[in-house]
Amino acid sequence: MKSIRQSLDELLGAGVIDQPTAERIRTYYQSQQKVHPYSLLLFFGVIGSLLVGSGIILIIAHNWEFLNRFWQTTCALGPLILSQFLVGHAVSKHPVGSVWRESTATLLLFALGGCLAMISQIYQLPGTLDEFLVLWILLSLPLAYLVPSFMVTCLSLFGITWYGIITGYDSHGLSAYWWLLMLWLPAYVWGITRLGGSVWFQWLHGLVPLSVTIMLGNLTYPYSAGTWIIYLIWGGVLLHLSTVILPVPNAWFQPANRITGSAVLMILLYIFSFRPFWDQWTIWYGQYMPPLASYSLWIMIALGLFYLAWFFRRHPPSYSLVFITLKLIPFVLLLLLLVNLPGNGGVWAVNALTMAYGILLLQQGVKSEKRWWINGGLAMILILIVCRFFDTNWSFILRGLLFTLMGGLFFVANYWMLRKRRNGH
Repeated sequence: MKSIRQSLDELLGAGVIDQPTAERIRTYYQSQQKVHPYSLLLFFGVIGSLLVGSGIILIIAHNWEFLNRFWQTTCALGPLILSQFLVGHAVSKHPVGSVWRESTATLLLFALGGCLAMISQIYQLPGTLDEFLVLWILLSLPLAYLVPSFMVTCLSLFGITWYGIITGYDSHGLSAYWWLLMLWLPAYVWGITRLGGSVWFQWLHGLVPLSVTIMLGNLTYPYSAGTWIIYLIWGGVLLHLSTVILPVPNAWFQPANRITGSAVLMILLYIFSFRPFWDQWTIWYGQYMPPLASYSLWIMIALGLFYLAWFFRRHPPSYSLVFITLKLIPFVLLLLLLVNLPGNGGVWAVNALTMAYGILLLQQGVKSEKRWWINGGLAMILILIVCRFFDTNWSFILRGLLFTLMGGLFFVANYWMLRKRRNGH
């Protein structure tokens, strides 16, 4: 605020603005500071809480075998009770998003996990890692609502994802990950309305689609054909979500979904460009497509209808040709999969599609003078060449010439952009 005050004083002295205007500007920046409560102090406060908790656990662990069961139980419950008192003090005395709230809530979260683990060890209670995780998650989730705490919200998502990875692909049907995620989502929505402008909270906008992407295959497992299709549709859905405008500051919400969706589609494009995938796809399509009675098929249909409904709506003029074409890629690939093209047909079609989009990205980047698009288009073409390096019989001379050409294009394109910007200024 010091630099802002100085600037306002200079503008007032020069007669550029009047006193009421200066007061409105000062009030605005003060309100913005309240919306962004996180700082490096918060980060180091949370780290300090973790270190203190770890240190206490190590000290107790060193003397653990000399303690009887009563004192072991006391050591297990002590940090948990102390953390609860600290959280109560933080909630009653400090505002939402303060260092006190975040650090004490984080300490309580890990004290709870340590207490559960030690009680289980002391009394030799049977159980597995996934049972321990789900109990820890269910007991810690209320903290995200009662404190409430960004760090607890974020760490709870990590725990839910970890639980999903352990249990999601064991062929036992729908994982409890999805029900835990439903319990967690209101905390995320609350965070958007209260802390959406915080730099720290913005990380959740990227972690949520990443977590769902990791676990999406559980919805169609073990139907291999359905897994590929649902990931393809999901990439398009994420691109649609990247166009949603939230009613609060959401600097990372749109880029996070756009980057995740684009990454999913690019990975699928390159996987589909290999001949072995299409040879295997014939088997998957015939034997491992979700049956009509399975929930997997209806989830795929629902996601597909959502994707198509958003795609065929009217696109605003601000949408670039690059972005609209990228949203069309899942539809084209889905048609290729459902038509079940023979091996060579699928390989040639996907390679042509990838090359065409790379050229489009390069051409639009040159046209609009966007270095990111130019380098992205060149990178797409280069990765496609690298993929073909492993499954073609091109001579080493041809491969060497192609790599040399691509390297030269990278250099020329970026040098041209630098010259254009220098001349423009």
